[in-house]
Amino acid sequence: MKFLVQCASNIDAGVPAADVMREMRERFTTTTCLSSKLSLVRSMCCPTEAYSKAVTMALEAVNDENARRRVESIATTGGRLHASDPEDVRAIVCSLPPRLSENARALRLSRNEMRECKRCQMTHMIEKNKVRTLVDGRTLLAHARSVVRDPTRCKGGIPELTLSLCLVTGRRECELLNGQSVFTPHTPHSLVFQGQAKKRDEGTVKRDERIIPCLSPSQEVVHCVAHLRARQKHVILNNKASSRRYQSYLSRHMHGISPWRETRTHAHSLRGIYTCMCHTLFDWGLHTDAYVSMCILGHTSLTESLVYTTFAIGNAFRIEEAQLGVGHLTPPPSPARQEGDPTEESVPDES
Repeated sequence: MKFLVQCASNIDAGVPAADVMREMRERFTTTTCLSSKLSLVRSMCCPTEAYSKAVTMALEAVNDENARRRVESIATTGGRLHASDPEDVRAIVCSLPPRLSENARALRLSRNEMRECKRCQMTHMIEKNKVRTLVDGRTLLAHARSVVRDPTRCKGGIPELTLSLCLVTGRRECELLNGQSVFTPHTPHSLVFQGQAKKRDEGTVKRDERIIPCLSPSQEVVHCVAHLRARQKHVILNNKASSRRYQSYLSRHMHGISPWRETRTHAHSLRGIYTCMCHTLFDWGLHTDAYVSMCILGHTSLTESLVYTTFAIGNAFRIEEAQLGVGHLTPPPSPARQEGDPTEESVPDES
């Protein structure tokens, strides 16, 4: 990370993008890895003075609080407009000058390299979907539920609490450990979750909320999250900081302690195992598995969710695990939905 921060600092200082790119190519040898690191470096670069002044002037004329918040979010993070953004936000953002300097914008892959990167990503997706990863779903879920049910008896500390919550809620580690995400009971087995790390449809506070299924009783999940935060001494972190602090800690626990180590995978894969369990345990009506995956993971495209459905959780899981009833989820945004209200979708009632 220090290397990437230094690269961003060099770009802001006027070091030619070609020189910074040369150093990055020496360190990151694959196009997919290099593409990811280039994106991180650009996100660390400072906006131009002209851009900052234009944002300030534009916001002076904005009265709507939601529009102001959305423009500020785009200006701060360098995010993009989405189909759900209202026209006033779109007009403001489109009127702004480029956010980054010409030097920063030059720090990117060539057109041919971008095509190669996309081909590699597609190949990886196909390979990952070719063969399922077998895990003992019943053992994993029983263990996670026992931890969530009585977190005071948990002997694995923060890693054990976090991994168990990852499995029963499908949330990312940083979303559970940042001390800011909000979990509110919705039904006995669903939650209203606020605090998604990678939002493709952000804009209003309401839009940030999404309904997600949970594999333990929702009240128990909320209680366990509170216990986890007490173990963290109620520290408040951003998502990057929480990942830096806990990621290696979680990884060591995942690879060293049963039943997690028997999965022979990593902590982020628990989102995929959770997704496959949700397909089996809830009644989703006529919705396809791909659509359900997209909604409960907070994605906005079906292809984005494909790599999360590659786990085989065992026939015993499908036959013997008790069903949890009707599934509830938040649909993805569409061009027709401008208000960003996290409408509850109770699947079997649909016509």
